[in-house]
Order: sequence, then structure tokens, then C-alpha cells
Amino acid sequence: MAGDSDDSKVLAADPKLSTEVILGERFRIVHDSPIRELNISGAKAYAAGDMKNASRQLFARVCEPDVTPRVDAMVQLKNLSEARVFHPIEWGPTYWPPNKRRNFVVVFDRPEKPPLMRSLSDQIQPMHSEDIIRLILSPAAQTLHFMAGRGQLHRAIRPDNMYFGADEESGVVLGDCVTSPPGWEQPPLLEPMEMAILEPWCKGPGSSSDDFYALGATVLFLSIGRCPVAGMKPSEILAAKAQHGSFNALLNGARPPIGLRDPLRGLLSDDPAERWNADDIDQFLGGTQRRSVSVSVEARADRAFEFEGGQYRNCRSLAHAFGKHWQAAGKAVVTEDFQKWIGRTIEDAELSEELSGLISMMSVTSDGSDGGRNVAMLCLMLDPLGPLRYKGLIINPDGLGGLLARAVQKDDKAQIKVIAECIAEGLPVDWFGFRERNLRMDYTLVVKLFKRLQQMLKHTGPGYGIERCLYELQPFLPCCSKMLEGSFAYSLPDLLPALESVVRRKGGLPILVDRHVASFLAARTKGQHERDFGVLEDGRGTTIVAKLGMVKLLAIVQKEYGPLMATELTKWLAKELEPATDQFQSRSMREEIKRKLTSIGETGKLSNLYMHLSDPQALRRDQSRRTAAQREFSNAAAQIAKMESEHYHEEARRTGWRIASGISSFIAVSTIATLFMW
Repeated sequence: MAGDSDDSKVLAADPKLSTEVILGERFRIVHDSPIRELNISGAKAYAAGDMKNASRQLFARVCEPDVTPRVDAMVQLKNLSEARVFHPIEWGPTYWPPNKRRNFVVVFDRPEKPPLMRSLSDQIQPMHSEDIIRLILSPAAQTLHFMAGRGQLHRAIRPDNMYFGADEESGVVLGDCVTSPPGWEQPPLLEPMEMAILEPWCKGPGSSSDDFYALGATVLFLSIGRCPVAGMKPSEILAAKAQHGSFNALLNGARPPIGLRDPLRGLLSDDPAERWNADDIDQFLGGTQRRSVSVSVEARADRAFEFEGGQYRNCRSLAHAFGKHWQAAGKAVVTEDFQKWIGRTIEDAELSEELSGLISMMSVTSDGSDGGRNVAMLCLMLDPLGPLRYKGLIINPDGLGGLLARAVQKDDKAQIKVIAECIAEGLPVDWFGFRERNLRMDYTLVVKLFKRLQQMLKHTGPGYGIERCLYELQPFLPCCSKMLEGSFAYSLPDLLPALESVVRRKGGLPILVDRHVASFLAARTKGQHERDFGVLEDGRGTTIVAKLGMVKLLAIVQKEYGPLMATELTKWLAKELEPATDQFQSRSMREEIKRKLTSIGETGKLSNLYMHLSDPQALRRDQSRRTAAQREFSNAAAQIAKMESEHYHEEARRTGWRIASGISSFIAVSTIATLFMW
């Protein structure tokens, strides 16, 4: 959706409207009227209004700068009327006066009633099983089904993000799921174990199975009227899930409601392959045969393995500990105690053999090379459904983009380096291979992406490297260039206005060939101009050739996305690129091109500037004149050299003597002839 490109949309001219900004030339957002009860972490809520429909009750959420909204989901949900979910009405970046910068804003219809629970520590009147099935379970499952048809997940299902409309009999409405990344708001108790152990920015998009797990937990809390584990620490909840299974852990001694035992067991299954989906719920609602799921509890070893002060009786918890302390893990796994523990704990003969082979390889690698990779593979074997664990990273590989964005925003060079190593080592590809084998899911497209990223890391020039990986993994991330800070250029149409604003405020750009801008361009143009990025490597982007290449790319953006004029940027570039005239050998041509640069800068058209400095006809004409001048100079030099040589002087003397002798002879003959005539 269209956002405002500059500060002019702030209605400050009229004092009555000075506290309002306009989004999409229609929606007013009042920045001094917060709605605190609708705040979420990463986005604050404010009153909003529709200039075409004053009676419409709206609110807006303003995203924090470090939160990447789900623009793809907004596009799909806007007109998905059959889904009972908060539909985004308008969105985009706009200047936000309280922050004195651009922020991403999303407008929604304001809910008529408070959420079903104000927080997970809230207590409400327990809902009857029949009402939960009719008003919660059925409409929520249908909504998830409709969203899946558009390739979308909700990933924010919880009691404090579900609402009833004016007519409760129409069923529940799922709250906002687009102003923060998937799973960002979900507390660990509402996530399956493989997601609960991850930080919000490491989860990735997740799967529909995660949504149904959250729906099961929500149904359980609403049916009891409270969250039985609200007072427990996340680590305690995870330990209880591992020991007793999610169903029993979340009940925490409470009695399951009559009529909901089967769907709760199915939705809260800790095995994603067994967890109920929309089809299972449809069968349950229709009273037909459905899958029965028993509570699965992970096998525990009789004897614990001691590691870093802890005692571990199952593979999943040990893999998690290895992931946190990977260097110590590299030493612990080659001990006899660990090999005995593996022999007693793992019953799968094939897996046991694979582990033995890896441990043997680690035991002979005494220099520590590939230590991080080997521990990561070991953790993957111990916990095939768990996250990727590499040198302290504990993450789902499809969440690497979110973690990398956070590391870039915090300028955490150490973490950026580890992420780059992880991708270059091919660990995400291996992880998805394990998932395909264990879950029988197709990850072909994402595997292709990570293989392509491995190749991009081999190039060090602008437009490649880890910066390119960032924008490939985060297709809606705004450009993270430090010189654009505060501009929120999240798409190519935003880029030139942002650069224009920087030049207007600061008198120029600190650097023309910026790695983030180049990679942002490369990722957003979908490989259409991949060849043009090769010239940016010239002198690591500092030479005139590289700078001209960057101007060409910006000119392409201006032609395809606008604006029609970028006067301040073009005028600055005309001065910055004046040394480019030195590529012309003709002094008269250089002076002529320099004279025209100023007028070209006033046009605001980058293509004119690029063509003026890189005109192939002018370059050929200059080269032709240079070649002719060189030829003329060579001929003249040869003549001068010939005339200055000793041989030439000797020949000249002999020629002079011959001429003088001839003249003398002629004079003598003439004199004798004259005498005889007399």
C-alpha cells in the first residue's frame, strides 16, 4: 500500500490538525491519542479515523523501527473477507512526529469488545465446552484454513488476541497478526517445545502446526477460565512439557473439560506429525471418525549424563545444552561416558551408527577444525525436530533473516560473522534435509535459496556478501544503510526519495557505493540487472567506474519506480562525478561536458547524467580523435627523429655536395659557352 514519501503529509499547517498524520491520503492517525489497551510489544496503538466515513471506528498500530511487519500477509488478508481475523485496511511508512522519523503504520477496524482474556494471568468465567466448540474452535479452524489457502499463517493465536464482535453468536475473531514477525508475541507456553526454546527473532515463519498448538492451548485456558501455568517460569514450563507432555503440563493438575479431552490431546500433541489439523477438527465437529492421540513423553535414560553442571536424561534436553555450550560439547562427546550414555539411551540402530561415526571423526580431529559444524550435526542427530544449533546460535534456519537483521541493527559484528559462517558451511541445507526425512515435507524452494546464498557469500563486492543474504532472507526489510537511518525505505519506490532527503539535509551522501544500498537494489530487482553489479567491485566501489555503475542502477530505479525528478541527488552527483570527465582525452570535449553537467543536474534525471558521462558515441568519437591525433603525432615524431639522425645529416651533406657540384658545373659550362659566343 502507498505510504507518504516525505514530511509534507503531516497536517501541521492547520493548528487543529497538528496532532494528526495522514496515511494513504485518507486515514487520520492522532499521535497524541494512544490506546494503551491495544498496545503490543513492538507496536503502539493510536486512535484513527476515516476521512471518507467519519462514523467508522478505527485504530492504528505504529511499528517500532526494529520490528519488521508482515507486508506479504497484509496483502493477502486485506480482502480475505471469509477469514474471521483483523483485516489490515491501509498500511505503509509515514513520517511520525513523536519519533521524528518514518515508521511503518497499519490501520485496522477497532474491536467493539475487549479480548477474551486481558492477559494470560487474567481469570474469567470458564466457557462451556459447547460454546467453545461453536464459537472458538470451529470459526478459528476455518479461519486458519482460509489463511492457509493464501499461503499464510497466523502465529499470534492467544486468549488476549481474540475478540467477539457485537454479535457473539457469529464466533470469535482472531486478532492482529501482521504488525510483528510470526510468533513474535507468543509466550513459550503457547508454543510447541521446538519453538518455545527460541528467542522471538529466531523462530522464522513456523508452520500451521504451530497455529493449531496455540489454538489448543487457548481453548484449554478459556475452558478452565485461567492459565494454570501463568505463574511458572518458561524454563519450568519447558521442563514440565518434556517430562509430562504438553497436555498434562499445561493443565498443571486442573481437570480437563468434558467433551474437549480428545481435541485438546490432538492439538497439544508434542509430535508435529500427530498434531491435529483443520481436517481433524472438521471430523471432530462432524462427529465422524478421527485420529486419537495419546500423550507422548520423551524417553528418559535410567542414568543421567552430566554436562556443565546439569544432568540430562533425554536427547532433546542434552542437545539444547550442547547448543548453548558448543565448545565444551566438542570435548564431552568424545569421552567414554558419553558413548556409553548414547548406547543405553538410543534404540534406533541406524541413528546410533551415524552418531558413532560422527563421534569417531570428532575424536581424530584434534586441532578443533570444523568443531562448530560437527557439534551442530551432532545436535541435529540427537534432536531431529529441534532447531539448528551452531556456535551458540539456536535458531530455525528460516529465522536467520530475522536474527541477521537484529544483528545488523545492533552492529553485532561477531554474530553477523557466525551467521555468515553458518550459511557458508551449508548447515541450513543439512537441517532442512533432516526435516524432510523426518517430517516428509518438501523444502525444495528454501533449500535452493540457501544454496544460492552460499554462492553469494563467495563474492565480496557491493551487491553480494552477507548484506545480500540479509535482503534475500528478509524480502520486506527496509534498507539498513546507516545513511538512510530514519527513512524506512522498505521498497524500491522509497529508495530515491530517501536518498534525496539525505542530500537535502546533509548536502551529500557520505558514500555513493554503499554495500547495503547495493544489496537492497540487487535483492529487490530479482536478478534483472545482476551483470551491472559486477562493476561495483572495481576498487571496492571507490573508483569512478564503480560510481558510474551505481548511478546507472539508480537511474534504472528512477525510470521504473520514480520519482520523475531527484534534483538534489542529481545535482550532488553531477559535482561528485566531475572527475569522470577525465576519461575523455579531448580537452575541448572535457570542457564541453563539464559545462553541461550543471544544467543536467538541474533536470533531476539520473539517466541523463549517466548517459552524459557514459555516452558510447561520445566515447567512440573521442577515441577516434585520439587515435587520429596519436597517428599524426607518431608520423611527426618519426619525421623529427629522422631529421635529427646522423644518417640524415650525412645524406643531407652529400645531397648538398651533389647539388653544389651540379650548380658549379652548370655555371662553368655556361661561362665557357658565353666566351665562345663572344
